[in-house]
Amino acid sequence: MQPYNQQYEEQPPSYTIPSGPHVNPSAPYVGNQKDMLSFMAMIAGAGLLLSCIPGFSCLLPFFALIGGIIGLRGADQAINPGRTRTYSWVGIIAGAIFLLVIIAFMVFYGALIMAALQEASNQEF
Repeated sequence: MQPYNQQYEEQPPSYTIPSGPHVNPSAPYVGNQKDMLSFMAMIAGAGLLLSCIPGFSCLLPFFALIGGIIGLRGADQAINPGRTRTYSWVGIIAGAIFLLVIIAFMVFYGALIMAALQEASNQEF
């Protein structure tokens, strides 16, 4: 296995290899605050699509959207800006899709309740 710094010698010139005492070469993910925020946005967005917990799952789209927007705005300060932008967009898109699904279900259930109330008021006892 090659040493950590030799593995990434063929990176684009804009990419700087992280070094210093705070970088663990065996870490599966290396990044700063902006990288981690966009990573969390991506995880939250992907988790939304698999989430089945009622109530709690309705809050996750907001975390994905907000985290993705913040990560996207700060991508230029990230260790790997391309990765940060990709993860941020995944979080934003997944959060938006899930938020639209939640709104569609709320409208559908509201229409069912209104139809049931209308039907009940039209019946004579």
